Amino acid sequence: DVGACVALLSVRVYYKTCPSTVQSLAAFPETVADALKVVDGACVKNAISQATPRIYCSAEGEWVVPVGQCQCLPGYETTKDSCKECKPGYFKPSMSSELCQVCPDNTKPSSAGATECLCEDGFFRSPSDHPTSPCSAPPSAPLDLTSTTVSGDGRLLLSWSPPLVTGGRGDLTYSVACEICDQTL
Repeated sequence: DVGACVALLSVRVYYKTCPSTVQSLAAFPETVADALKVVDGACVKNAISQATPRIYCSAEGEWVVPVGQCQCLPGYETTKDSCKECKPGYFKPSMSSELCQVCPDNTKPSSAGATECLCEDGFFRSPSDHPTSPCSAPPSAPLDLTSTTVSGDGRLLLSWSPPLVTGGRGDLTYSVACEICDQTL
């Protein structure tokens, strides 16, 4: 219409956003959706990632294609969208998405957030044992130790039976030391 008197009473502007969210233990902020856009996130408390977690915000306001993930620190487990301390009596030795585990046999009760369970008095772990292994006690002495002289050239044959108590280990080894004694004995 030419020459008409027109009044603009109101204008509404709409835009779509991708809402703030937590995915794979990474928090992403609310983001205006225009074209497909990559958004950097941050790991939630007590979680870390090798690389910055990322996700794409689509033009429709939806999060798509998450890249990377965060994992809970040792002593923490994944609970929905957060990392929670292991309960007393439980532990988690490494950074992972795994749950905390019950302390193994022959260990002291752990405190909250434990990364290992210490052995009870009188029990030990071999340096090659994993922290998830139970602690073991020293074995008893071998049984039925016998020595037999073989011919006259100074050779000796030793034999024995396994100890009655293995201390909870299935990998016992034996060490035999041959020492030269003083001739006057």
